[in-house]
Amino acid sequence: MEAISICIGRKGSKGLPGKNTMKVRGKPLAFYSMNAAFKSKYVKHKFLSTDDKLIEEIGCKLDHYLVERPKELADSKALGEDVFKYTYEKIINERNELRGMPVVLLFCNAATISSELIDDAIELLMEEEETDSVVTVSKFNMWSPLRARKMDNENKYL
Repeated sequence: MEAISICIGRKGSKGLPGKNTMKVRGKPLAFYSMNAAFKSKYVKHKFLSTDDKLIEEIGCKLDHYLVERPKELADSKALGEDVFKYTYEKIINERNELRGMPVVLLFCNAATISSELIDDAIELLMEEEETDSVVTVSKFNMWSPLRARKMDNENKYL
């Protein structure tokens, strides 16, 4: 079974500027998720959505095809789901033969993803006919300071 991957990562992180290109264990953070797709035995069509030239260079070296991201999907208010949807629709409009293939959704800031994890997920899809999606999960502490939000003067979350 062949699959496609869509990796997203933008330049303008507000929480940690430049995080996707920061070195982690000697490689830019964005390298890890794209390398996992590159090494997957099922992912044969790799796509990247970014507004960052450095991320684009990493993707090019790992056989990723760039899908231009419009400005309205490259700011801090853009939702990942909208970027994935836009990118997928653009891919399918250009390459209809990819329609119906499993899609692996990746983030440039997810250093712990591996080709084995991707392949295991795709194999689960192949084994279970009634299964239409697989997602990685982890236990998360909802009271972590990382989850804290600020409120404006009208008691709305920023």
